[in-house]
Amino acid sequence: MSGLVPDMFDWSQVLDHVSRLDPRFSSYTNYLFADASLGGITEYLLDHKLLILLGAVLIFAMHFLYSCVVYPLYLDPLLAIPGPKVDNPFNMLGNMRGIFDSEPMVMERQWVKQFGDVCRYHYLFNDQRVIVTSQTGIRHVFVTHLDHYEKKTASIKVLKTVLGDGIFVVNGEQHKRQRAILLPAFRVKTVNALVPVFIQSSHELRDSWINRLHTSSEKRIDIDTNEELSKPTLDVIGRAGFGYEFNAVANGESPLYTSLTTIMGMFEEVFVFRDVAFPWLKWVYPPEWRRHARINAAKAQFRDTCMKMVELKRAAISEGAEESKDLLSALVRANIDEADPAKRLSDDELAAQVLTMVVAGHETSFTTLTWTLDFLVKDKRVQDTLRAELLKDMPSPSDDPSMELLQSNSNYLDAVVKESLRVVTPVPAASRKCVIDDVIDGYKIPKGTVVYLISDVIHKKEELWGPDALEFKPERWLQEGGALADSADAESGRAFGTYIPFLVGPRNCIGMKFAVLELKAILSVLVRNFEFSESLSELDLPPVKKTLKIVVKPDRPLKMSVRQWLLQIVTNGQHAALQRVNTHSVLAAASAAIGLPLCLFIYRTLVHPFFINPLAKVPGPPVNPFTFLGNLPDILSQEPLVAYGKYVRLYGPIVRIRSTFNSVRVLVASSSGLRHVLGTHSHMYTKDSKITHEISRVLGKGLLTVETAGHKRQRAMINPVFRVQTINKLIPCFIQSGIETKAAWQTLFTTATKTIQLDISAELSKTTLDVIGRAGFGYEFNAVSRGESKLYTSFRTVLGLFDAKTFFKFYYLPFLRYFVPSERKAHREREDGKRVLKTACANIISQKLEQQQRTSANKETPQDLLSVLVEANQLADSSQRLSDAELMAQVNTFLLAGHETTGVALTWTLDFLAHHPRVQEKLRAEVMQDMPLRSSEPSADYIMSNASYLEAVMKESLRLRSPAPVTSRTALQDDIIDGFKIPKGTIVIISPEVMHKRAEFWGDDVLDFKPERWHNDHEQNDGNDGSSAMGGSGSKAFGVYMPFLLGPRNCIGSRFATLEFKTLLAILVRNFEFSPVPGFTYKKVLHVTLKPDPGLLLNVAECPN
Repeated sequence: MSGLVPDMFDWSQVLDHVSRLDPRFSSYTNYLFADASLGGITEYLLDHKLLILLGAVLIFAMHFLYSCVVYPLYLDPLLAIPGPKVDNPFNMLGNMRGIFDSEPMVMERQWVKQFGDVCRYHYLFNDQRVIVTSQTGIRHVFVTHLDHYEKKTASIKVLKTVLGDGIFVVNGEQHKRQRAILLPAFRVKTVNALVPVFIQSSHELRDSWINRLHTSSEKRIDIDTNEELSKPTLDVIGRAGFGYEFNAVANGESPLYTSLTTIMGMFEEVFVFRDVAFPWLKWVYPPEWRRHARINAAKAQFRDTCMKMVELKRAAISEGAEESKDLLSALVRANIDEADPAKRLSDDELAAQVLTMVVAGHETSFTTLTWTLDFLVKDKRVQDTLRAELLKDMPSPSDDPSMELLQSNSNYLDAVVKESLRVVTPVPAASRKCVIDDVIDGYKIPKGTVVYLISDVIHKKEELWGPDALEFKPERWLQEGGALADSADAESGRAFGTYIPFLVGPRNCIGMKFAVLELKAILSVLVRNFEFSESLSELDLPPVKKTLKIVVKPDRPLKMSVRQWLLQIVTNGQHAALQRVNTHSVLAAASAAIGLPLCLFIYRTLVHPFFINPLAKVPGPPVNPFTFLGNLPDILSQEPLVAYGKYVRLYGPIVRIRSTFNSVRVLVASSSGLRHVLGTHSHMYTKDSKITHEISRVLGKGLLTVETAGHKRQRAMINPVFRVQTINKLIPCFIQSGIETKAAWQTLFTTATKTIQLDISAELSKTTLDVIGRAGFGYEFNAVSRGESKLYTSFRTVLGLFDAKTFFKFYYLPFLRYFVPSERKAHREREDGKRVLKTACANIISQKLEQQQRTSANKETPQDLLSVLVEANQLADSSQRLSDAELMAQVNTFLLAGHETTGVALTWTLDFLAHHPRVQEKLRAEVMQDMPLRSSEPSADYIMSNASYLEAVMKESLRLRSPAPVTSRTALQDDIIDGFKIPKGTIVIISPEVMHKRAEFWGDDVLDFKPERWHNDHEQNDGNDGSSAMGGSGSKAFGVYMPFLLGPRNCIGSRFATLEFKTLLAILVRNFEFSPVPGFTYKKVLHVTLKPDPGLLLNVAECPN
């Protein structure tokens, strides 16, 4: 007996040991043995071996009974929180039976509805769990008191054994350190650069399905979503995550593919529950031994491969090789760049991040894609609406989705994705363990309590989402016009904590931007090219239910039918029926098919335009109706807009002009008519929706292309950017570019060469591009110093779309790009240029957002227009804030409007000065008073003066050669202009060029270049009559002088343009003399602006110092 029990056995040691295991037990044992003699009990048990064992069992039973029944059901402070009761406390299932018998989160949703936003329920062994769905509670746990709640739950421990010490499972300082290293890899700029990878994987799946459809006799295939949709998302995370080819879509095999399949198998529902509830099984149950052995072997193989990739990335960086764009490369680079070695990630941590990216990035995206397509199958209307939007962005099956489409948070694609994530949140709940005693919404939360945030419950609360909260309804995210709801913020459109598919706070999903862009890219390619419908094999199966396997998945493989969009399927039965149709029916149908459109064509092109349309009464030039070209032959046979001026002289200020198929346009050239269209009734006229839509496909939905409420919102946001004080501060930027141009030209002179010939149009295009880069958004194009770059070439290629000939084919004959090789090549080059330009714009926006955070922290003042806009945007109300896509559209608009118009205006001005040496000398004499030396810079006072000869030269040049000489508006409703009825839908033409050359306003010398006309005393004016966007036009009527248009939609950048114009002109005229090149001729062509073709060649000589 002495060998079994120590001689000096003390029973109190047993009780103390048990009390240390569970402090709650100490009070119970003290009560039980309060009056007992421990020494007597010890002596008694020493003589009775069996009683020792029975005593141990009794103590364990009492401890178990106390911990699993007495304390959680009667003593736990959490009982103060409302929650469901336990039917049978001794079955140890708590309230889990209801959870097991229902779909994920259904019981939790019922409990929150019944007991409130903070409630509790009993877990296994009656342990308490707390559910928090209130906004204050969510903010408390996940934001303000984040350090009090850590990921230390049993399920997290299971994940940690699989994923290792990755960012998903670590806590405290370790998490902060890892997230700081990982953040650069998930910046907007980095993730945007991965979009081509997303599209590549989408195209591979598309091509795979098309090949299978071509071999299918029914031209329809059934797909298993578990098998088919997991492939592209796995390929995406392989390529974009760490530059690895899983070859899943191609049915290839790789070492990681098999390992990953084994690891992912652990996340089956039964295995997850077994590992969480009974972790000791892996030590005592042989099948569990073998399962964990396979998982550990797969993890080891995966880690070895990951480490090899890390070493390769590290070696590439150290050797200075071009770095890959995948996330792992960015992560390794950030880890190397970390100055403090203690903050760097170890190799094990790097490998853990890779496995975390694979498991989290693949599983959630594939599951969301599955549920989204299932929703589209069940709601054909939503599928068709989405496809209609995608077809506008991707007219051709081979087109890629644009960055504007993917980044927009106000289109139907975004609404579908948001609604899918709301109705089925991939990871529907997050758990945290309270590490100190705390209080949430007035309820005491003891240390060790597990708290759940259940996104799925929040996303389906009727008080937040309405009575249709359980329905899939993308329209809830949109207004009637398709814009984000007024109450919405830039991301979710809801108040804090009401839409959280990626959680909230400092521990939210770091890869959410990656996930959303990936999902949108794959979904847009698939829905654009295929129709999805319910598979016939699904009809005999029970309805699909949701099951929780870390993410919410279908409880069985989900199948759906796929066919290529617009592919007509004729079954054998339909074919037999068609054969029975008699010949007379065919002839009748053919006659109707040909006759009805022909009658409609005759009515629309001959009857209505000439006999019914009220515009037939408006005076205008005659046409031959049967050419169907209207007045276009006459208009195109002359220099741009010359015919318009002729028509006004012959037929009056309101002129009817016929276009293709005899459609009617109205040219308005009267002051009263212009005031009506541009001023008092501007709300009744909008830009041509078809043209602005085509332009928006290139530039995005910026200030130049949006209308009505969207335009007012954007203009209100952008107005502060173009305040006088802001623009005046940019004069040094203008001077810098002017000096660089001067220096570049001076290098072309030699002692033997006193005069050189320059293409002024090309040279000034570079100068103004540098100006808009620096002053517009702090970007260095270096066009003057370095010449052509890839970005500069891309910009010029995209800009080429807007010349009249190219835009005519783009707008009226879009099919040419599919059949004519030269047009196909040009279209491809433009698309490549658009992608380069959009990527650059996205990078610029990303840099400005990061810069704005630094400057706001340091209280620095932004130095360029975009920085001012980004700062104003961040401070604006969330309902008025511009999205990233809208910010990008403003960059494109700045580039086009700010660069092209000023460069062309300067080109025409130097041409005028070359042909009018007296004016050139007079201007130079004035400029030299302000800039006596060639090294001098123009003063701000001189540049801003409205009474200088420099100002007069600029105004006269803009009068004779308005850079944007014509625009148009479309009537939104029936109206009357100067007594003529204007039907709804009529296109109204407005031409500054025509107004600037009307002799009745400007005199008989209207066509002469005469700056002195602006200095006549009787024509001085403060500009308040509205006749000038700049002021000082002379005492003229409304619209007589409008190089920047007039009214609420006039050019917002007019002051920027005029100050830039005068600065550059002053520097050039001070340093160079300009004269014509004998024999050189050009013709005027209308692109976006009126330009000389093939450019403007001038003789340039240096001025004396």
